[in-house]
Parts: sequence; structure tokens; C-alpha cells
Amino acid sequence: YLVDELTGEPMYDSTGIYPINIETKSELVDAYMPMMQVGLQAAAVANGAASLVNVFCPFVPSTLVPKSIMEKAAGNLKEEVTDSAEVIARLKAEISTKDAKLSELAAQARASVEQEESAPRKLEEEAADSAEVIARLKAEISAKDAKLSELAAQARASVERLDEFKKKLDARKGGGVRAGTLYKQSKWRKAWEQRTVTLDSSGNLTWDGGAGHKGFVTLREGDRVVPVNQLDFQVEARDRTIAFRAGNVAEAGQWMQWIGEFVGGDTPLPPPPPL
Repeated sequence: YLVDELTGEPMYDSTGIYPINIETKSELVDAYMPMMQVGLQAAAVANGAASLVNVFCPFVPSTLVPKSIMEKAAGNLKEEVTDSAEVIARLKAEISTKDAKLSELAAQARASVEQEESAPRKLEEEAADSAEVIARLKAEISAKDAKLSELAAQARASVERLDEFKKKLDARKGGGVRAGTLYKQSKWRKAWEQRTVTLDSSGNLTWDGGAGHKGFVTLREGDRVVPVNQLDFQVEARDRTIAFRAGNVAEAGQWMQWIGEFVGGDTPLPPPPPL
């Protein structure tokens, strides 16, 4: 604070201007204070004795005081000044130690505050990372659920097809062996030769051949029976194509119907007769 030189008290008035708090000291104080202390100590040593004479004997000139008394008084004053300097130095050391301790405590307090402030940010970052991981896992689970649903639908469709095929197979088993006479086109000569053709309940299509030869093919779901015209049709079984010709349109339709029960799907109708 600003100090009144007369009273030594901080300046104050009712308007609120004073006292003025001086928060920053001048750099000159630290520079000149030690020299001022040395000067004051020297002045005290030089004038101490004379000042004491003037205090206790104001009307006696200092020259009338014996020299031995003056020297003794000056010595006592010098010892007091030396003791005061030692006390000041000790106090300065204690203050420096306390300042260092306070600085250390302030640094620890700042570090603690920074740590407390960084903790929420760290938690927010961890929460954001966790939310991202959860969202990614949810997306993966949804994709897998969709894939499983698709596979389940395919499995149900396969089971339904198998059930339908089993029903057809059971119905065919009850029908016994179908037999009749068809013409089969020779693989090498491409001529039409009359053959006895049979179709059993297991889907085995057989026909007799020359010199005791017997041809056969086992029909499976996925094979095809394809009409060529009103009398001719072909059986496409895997890598084989077998051409047959019926004696009339009704006989061609009947055989195509029987074969169609084994290969699955709708049996196509033979084409209309030419005009």
C-alpha cells in the first residue's frame, strides 16, 4: 500500500480511492535495497555515538565528550549493527526457503489441477472410442443377421423343394413301372429304331438295343425333357442327350409327363401341329 510518511499507516480516505494495493514492486527495489542497507549501517556506525550524546545531553557539544566514551559507544553500535545484519540475513534465508517451498506447493497444485482437468477429457475420448466400437459391432451383427436370415430362407426353400420331390417320388413309387414302345434315334447312324422303353419308380429309364445291348439313364431333379415337335422329344440328363419319338401325340405327351415327374418343374407341352 501507499504509506503516509507522517503516521506510517496505509493511506485511506472515504471516497474509496485509497488504499491502493501495489501488486507489482519496482525492479529498482531489489537493485538498490542492499546498497541502501549498507549506507544506513555505515551512517549508524559513524553518527551513532554523536546521536546518542545529542539524545541524552542535548545541550552538550559532542566535542566535549571524551574520546574513549565515544569509541566505546561506537563499538557497541557497530556490534548491534552487525547483529542486525546477521538477523536480516537469517530472515532472508528463511524467506527464500519458504518461497521455494511455496513455489513447490504451487507447482504441485497446478499439476493436480491439470490432472483433474485432463481426466474428463480422457474419459470423453474413451467414451467416444467405446461408442465407435459398439456402433461397428452393431453394424457387423446386423450384417451377419441379414446373412443368416438369407441362409435360413434358402434352407427353408431347399427343405420345401426336397419335401415336394419326396412327395413326387412317393407318388411315382406307387405308380409302378411304366413301359411302352418308342423310337430312339441311333447315336451313330442317326436312324430311328423301335425300342421297348421302361421307366421304374426309382427314375431309371431303360431301353433295349441290338445284340442284347441295354441302354439306361437315371433321371434326377435338374434334368430336362424338351419337346422337339408333336412326336419327338429329348431327355437331357447331365452330359447326355437322348432323342425319342412317339407313335402319336398322346403317347408323346404321356411319356413327357412321366419323365417330368422325375426331373422336376413343369413339363412343357409339345408344339402345335404345322399348318
